[in-house]
Amino acid sequence: MVATAAQLVSSRVVTGTVTQRLVDVAAELRAVGAHHCVVLAEETPAFVGLIRLEDLASCTNPGNRILAALVSSIRPIAVRAGEDANALASMFERHGIYEAVVLEPDGAYVGLITAESFAQWSIREQRRMQTLVAQRDERLKMAANLVGLGVFQWNIKSDQVVWENDEMFRIFGRTGEEGPLGVVEFLNEVADP
Repeated sequence: MVATAAQLVSSRVVTGTVTQRLVDVAAELRAVGAHHCVVLAEETPAFVGLIRLEDLASCTNPGNRILAALVSSIRPIAVRAGEDANALASMFERHGIYEAVVLEPDGAYVGLITAESFAQWSIREQRRMQTLVAQRDERLKMAANLVGLGVFQWNIKSDQVVWENDEMFRIFGRTGEEGPLGVVEFLNEVADP
């Protein structure tokens, strides 16, 4: 299953229309702990602009102004709701972009990806990948034990060997206390000259 841009959307964003005043959405901003207010057109869910609350510090009496007057001149990039989240993640990291408005193909507003929602998705994705790798490793170990296959990792440069299952000890006739064979031991005792 491919994750999409729509899955990166923040739940901590408030929307308002161009004619609403900031005081009209202030309670909701506080309730969800939002740092962004997305401004939409009056009649349609079309994206008009974004208000970043940190930008309001320099405004005089922003509470009584309509949202359209407070929209930032710095627009976030726009992405389609169905775009691949991993491709977006690459682009975000490469260009230092952590804010994007997500739109349907017809231009309707879906949501806003923020630095916070992007980071949360990245952490979830990393955990999901770690789980998949652990499950794959477990299946490999079960299959190897079932057929009597020994599994090991060997770093020849450092002469470090890790025998990952008990089959390796059985195959080489060694005990756990003796430990795995090193490079020199393997070459002297096992390898065919």
